[in-house]
Amino acid sequence: MPKPSTEKEPGAARLESRSFDAFAHDFDSSIQDKLGSHIVHHQNQAFTRFSVWAPNARQVSVVGDFNQWSPDHDPLFPIEGTGVWTTLIPGDLNSQRYQFSIIGPQGQRLQKTDPFSTQYVSPIDRSAVVGRTKDVYWNDQPWMHQRMRTDWKRAPISIYELHLGSWRKPFNVSDKPLCYRNIAEPLAKYVAELGFTHVLLMPLMEHPYDGSWGYQVTGYFAATNRYGSPEDLAFLVDTLHQHHIGVLFDWVPAHFPKDDFALYQFDGGPCFENPCPEQGQHPDWGTAIFDYGKPEVLSFLMSSALYWIETFHFDGIRVDAVASMIYRDYSRPSGDWTPNVDGGNENLEATRFLRLLNDEIRNHCPGVIRIAEESTPWPGVTKATESGGLGFDFKWNLGWMHDTLTYFTQPTSDRTHARTQLILPATYQEQENFCLPFSHDEVVHGKGSMIQKMPGDDLKIQADELRSLYAWMWAWPGKKLLFMGNDFAQLSEWDHAGSLDWESADRSPHCGLKNLVCFLNEFYRQHPSLAQTDVEPDRFTCPMQDNGKDNVFRFSRKGKHPHNTLICIGNFSASRMDAYRLGVPLEGRWKISLNSTWLQFQGSSPNNQSTPTTSPIPWHDQPQSITLDLPAHATLFLAPADS
Repeated sequence: MPKPSTEKEPGAARLESRSFDAFAHDFDSSIQDKLGSHIVHHQNQAFTRFSVWAPNARQVSVVGDFNQWSPDHDPLFPIEGTGVWTTLIPGDLNSQRYQFSIIGPQGQRLQKTDPFSTQYVSPIDRSAVVGRTKDVYWNDQPWMHQRMRTDWKRAPISIYELHLGSWRKPFNVSDKPLCYRNIAEPLAKYVAELGFTHVLLMPLMEHPYDGSWGYQVTGYFAATNRYGSPEDLAFLVDTLHQHHIGVLFDWVPAHFPKDDFALYQFDGGPCFENPCPEQGQHPDWGTAIFDYGKPEVLSFLMSSALYWIETFHFDGIRVDAVASMIYRDYSRPSGDWTPNVDGGNENLEATRFLRLLNDEIRNHCPGVIRIAEESTPWPGVTKATESGGLGFDFKWNLGWMHDTLTYFTQPTSDRTHARTQLILPATYQEQENFCLPFSHDEVVHGKGSMIQKMPGDDLKIQADELRSLYAWMWAWPGKKLLFMGNDFAQLSEWDHAGSLDWESADRSPHCGLKNLVCFLNEFYRQHPSLAQTDVEPDRFTCPMQDNGKDNVFRFSRKGKHPHNTLICIGNFSASRMDAYRLGVPLEGRWKISLNSTWLQFQGSSPNNQSTPTTSPIPWHDQPQSITLDLPAHATLFLAPADS
C-alpha cells in the first residue's frame, strides 16, 4: 500500500467532514429540466431558453441554424456563483440545430455540443436539436402496476442481452431498415417465444464510434438516432411491455471519451472529469473519469439515470464497470495512484454516488431493478445502503462465469484437474444476490462463440456439452443472462457490424439449443425451488463430486415444501454411466424432469420422463437412493414424482 498523500484531492476534501446525508442533498436529480434547450412561453410569446454549465469559461454563446452559426449574435450570461450561463432567444426554435461556442480560461475557442440535449442530428453531425422528447401514449399500464408489486429478488429473471444494431439486419433490399419501431414486434415475439422475462439493451445513449458498442457515451440524455427518434424508442419499450417483457438498459457512469466536441475539457478546463491526473484518466480505455465528488456532476449523472427510467419506462438499470469506479488503484500499478483520506484504495466519492443512485431509484421508482457489473470481491455490493452496502439488487457473478467456463472448456480427458473450479462458486454464493451472465464480453475479441468454447471439433458433442452447461446454469441459484446468438449456439463469435446467423438457427444442432433454452426458461418459471429461493442460501446444497467418478457432480435446490426439492446431476465425462446410484432425501418415485440429451434438444436420449423408485439404501449421505442411467455430456434434473 503506497504511503498516503499529504495533499488531499479537491473532491475528497469536500467530502471528508460531511455526512452521507449532507452529501445526498448536494444534487438536483432533474437538472435536465433546467439546463439544455427549452421552449418557454411568457405573455403569450414563445422563447427558446439555452442554459449550460461552464464554470471555467470566459464567454459562452449559442450558435445554430437560427443565427448562421455566428458566435457574435447570441451570447449567454453568467448566473453568479453557479457556473451556469443562460439566455432567452425570441421565438420557437424547435428542431433547429445548435452548439455552444465557448471561450476557455486561456482564451481558446471551443465548439461543444449540449450535454443535456435529448437528441443529436447524427453520430457524424454532433449538433444538438432544440426540443424535448414528445409526449408518448403508453399502453403498458398493466405491466407497470405489476412491476411495482413484484419482489424481483424472488421472481424469475431470465435476460436476453441485445445489441440492437446487429440483432437482425434486413435480408434483402426490399426489407425496411432496422430501427426501434420496426424491430419492436419481431423482437418481442422472439423473446416471448423463448420464455425470457427481460431484455437488456446495450447502451443506446448517443455515441460517435460504432466499435465502442455504445460504451463510450457522449450524449447521456439522447437515444442514438441510428435507430430512430426518442418516440420510436418509447414505442419499442411499450411493445415489449405489452408482451409481458421487462426492459433493462445498460448505463455507463464509469468513464467518457475524449472527443473534442463533447464532455471532455468542456469549458477549456476540468469540468465533468476529475482534475487529478491519477483519478481523472482511465488507463484501460483512454477515457476520462467523472469527478464523483462534484455536486454538479452528481446532478448530471443522477438526472441521466432517472431520465431513462422515467421517460422511457425502463424496468431496470445495469451499471457498467462498477469495479473501475470504486477502486482508486483499478488497473494502476503501485505509484500511479494516491490513497483516499483514510489511506485506503476505495474511491469514497464513487461509492457514495452509487449508494445515492440506488437509494434514489429505490425510493422514487419502485419495482425498478438495479444491477452491478462488478468483478471483484468488494463486500456488500447487493447489501442495503443502510447497512453499509452499495444498494444494488443483483451483481453479475463473473466469478461463477469464469470458474464454470474454466471447467467446461477443458477437454473431457483433462477435466479431473479442473474439477475444483466447478464447485468453487459455491464458496462465495452466500456473499451477494447474483445474476449469472454469459454476456457479449464472452463472445468477442477472439474468444470464440459459446459452442466454439466447448472442447473438441465434433459439433454434435460440442452441442451436447453446451446444453449440459446451460442446464447446469439454470439450476444454479441466480438470475440468468444470455447474449443474443448464445440462445441458438451461433457458430461464429459476435460481430457488431454484422447480423446474427439466423439462417442456421433452425438447423441441427442449433434448433436443439434453442428448444432447450425455451424449456429451461419455462421450467425456471414454474419450479418453486428455483427463482423463489435464489436469495436463500440455506436452500442450496453445496455441489458434490462423486468419489471415483471424477466428472460427475450433483447439487440440490430445496423449496419451502420438501416435495419441491430439485436435484441437478451432471455427467461431464465422455462415458455413459448405467445404473448410477444417487442418494435422495425422500422415499417414493422420482421423475427425470430434464435430460439435456433428449431428442427434442437434438440429443440422443429418448424423450421419456422415467420415474425410478427409491430403495432403502443410504447413499450420498441420504436415507434413500435410486438408480438411473447417466448419458455422457449430460445434465439431468430430478424431482419427486408427486411434486
